Amino acid sequence: MGKKTFLAVIALTIFLCGCNNAGLNKTGTKKVADEETRAAKFFNTYFDDGKYLLKFRNWSDSGEDMSCVMGVDGDNYYLEYETTEGKQVLFVKDNKSYGILDELKSYVVEDVDENAKMQEDFHSKDIIGKTYEVCEEKIGDITYQCEKFTEQDGEENHYCFEEDKLKYIITKMDDAKVYLEIISVSDEIPKEYFEIPEGYEKIEY
Repeated sequence: MGKKTFLAVIALTIFLCGCNNAGLNKTGTKKVADEETRAAKFFNTYFDDGKYLLKFRNWSDSGEDMSCVMGVDGDNYYLEYETTEGKQVLFVKDNKSYGILDELKSYVVEDVDENAKMQEDFHSKDIIGKTYEVCEEKIGDITYQCEKFTEQDGEENHYCFEEDKLKYIITKMDDAKVYLEIISVSDEIPKEYFEIPEGYEKIEY
């Protein structure tokens, strides 16, 4: 599973929540994202340099639920996700993709297509200049102020903050709704994420 395909489930773009004028933060207000918004600053702090470790939970109204760990270090990429059916791990290093099969204590490897080379998907430049709308979303017992970006195909991405930290990304398309909860984000990526576990054997195919 490629990074672009997986992140389509999550739809992680950016929003803007910061304005010191409370009157301009009223629900329904439309704004244009710039470098000084909270969203741009958040992405610049954690994602723009292309090295980050993101832990999150992803779930939907249909009942699907998964816990994920994603690490990006330049062109190297790590993804771990766990559902009720088990855990899957893959990583990309030096233009090769590795799938780790823990149950079999083995792994598979293949070349990465240069045309589909994995890149960072989160960057402040991707939302600066875009128009968004201030809205609110209630998750559990808490109501969050969010920024709603609407794509040409009608898909809505709501970026919701808890104080100065991005807490939720909610993607709406037709009647479907997908939630992404950010658990933690840092720039410390364990080096073993990009190594074959000791004792694992390669599967040839």
